Amino acid sequence: MRHTGSALAAAVALVALSLVAVGACGGDGGGRGGGGTPPPAAAADITGRLSQFSAVADGTTSFLVVADANVSGPYDRAMVRTTADTVVWTLQGEVRRRLAATDLRDGLRVAVRFTGPVAESYPEQAVAAGIEVLPAL
Repeated sequence: MRHTGSALAAAVALVALSLVAVGACGGDGGGRGGGGTPPPAAAADITGRLSQFSAVADGTTSFLVVADANVSGPYDRAMVRTTADTVVWTLQGEVRRRLAATDLRDGLRVAVRFTGPVAESYPEQAVAAGIEVLPAL
C-alpha cells in the first residue's frame, strides 16, 4: 500500500503539470490564423510617425519611426524591421483588429514594441515584436 500513495502523488503532479502546459499554450485565438490579437505585453519602445516605409517580397517590411514630440521615451528615431512573427493591430472601438505588416504606410502613427537587441546606431535599429496603429493626433 505504500506505493499507492506515491503513485497517487505522481499522478496528481502529472495532472497539475499538464494543466499548466495547456494553459501556457492557450490564448484568445490571437495566433496567425485567429481572429483576435493579444494585448501588448509592455509599454511601447517608441511612439511616433512612420516614414520611409519599404515592403519586401517575403512580406517583411522596414520603416523609420520619428517619435512624437509630446511622448517621452528612450528613442527619438528608430529604423524598424518586421518579421513573420511581428503582430500588427489597431483598435476599432474596444476590439483589436489584426493587420498585416504590408498594411502599414508612411504617415501612420504607431506604437512599436521591440524584440531582441537594439543596435545602438543613430537612428537605433530594431526588430518589432508588436506594432499598434494609433489614431492620428
